[in-house]
Amino acid sequence: MPLVTPSETVAVLERHGLHLSSELGQNFLVDANVLKKIIAAAELAPGDVVVEVGAGIGTLTEALAAGGATVYSLELDRRLGGVLRETVGLAENVHIRLADALRFDLGSLPEMPRKLVSNLPYNIAGPLLAEWPRRYPEIELYVVMVQKEMADRLLAPPGGKQYAALSLKVQLFCRGKRVAEVPRTVFIPRPHVDSAILRLERMPPPIPAEEVGAFLSLVDGVFAQRRKMLRATLPKYLGQPKEAVEPGLTRAGLTGAERPEALSLEQFLRLYEEVKALAV
Repeated sequence: MPLVTPSETVAVLERHGLHLSSELGQNFLVDANVLKKIIAAAELAPGDVVVEVGAGIGTLTEALAAGGATVYSLELDRRLGGVLRETVGLAENVHIRLADALRFDLGSLPEMPRKLVSNLPYNIAGPLLAEWPRRYPEIELYVVMVQKEMADRLLAPPGGKQYAALSLKVQLFCRGKRVAEVPRTVFIPRPHVDSAILRLERMPPPIPAEEVGAFLSLVDGVFAQRRKMLRATLPKYLGQPKEAVEPGLTRAGLTGAERPEALSLEQFLRLYEEVKALAV
């Protein structure tokens, strides 16, 4: 019986005497149509190497393996080790690692994954997507299910309340689109929020790799006071007087009255070039 059914999900958990942890963001998918949308968005091909974060009881793992991919599944909750050995442990193309994805080094795997396909635990989605596109250029495609508010933030255009430093950290590396909305009713236990499936295609960043850290430091620095104008936050960030900073703002095509949430990625990149010149 497929793991994606409510009855089988409950049966597996009961056989192992498990109760789910809200602290770990554990909500298991029990809808076959949503699962099919994730798999379709991943466009699996023979020879694909996929990493999954948050294997759970193996619902998505099973579907990925059935598509012919080599799957490396990371699961933090060690209680689920026995479940995964039962549900997907016999598949030759599935390799389970009981580990914290935020601390795990993908470089330690026998082969580097090219795709991340996951129903991401809610509590790590932001940190992981802020870090992995920068850390692992080998991953070309991210197909992830995240809570709807997180999806809105990741894809947000400038000017809205959802637009944040995280938006820029992802958009610097990825071109993203929303694949589907996912209601909370298709999970066990039912979360308090709806979700969305995103497809993020990695692109080379528009600045040299060695400068990415400095650029993101600028983004974090000004977004730390997102409601203040740049003419106030930028001198403080640079440790320079306003008079020294204002010409750089002008050359970047800015007045200084803008707030961080109003700047597009392209405007941030122009501002970064001026900040870099000021720091010389």
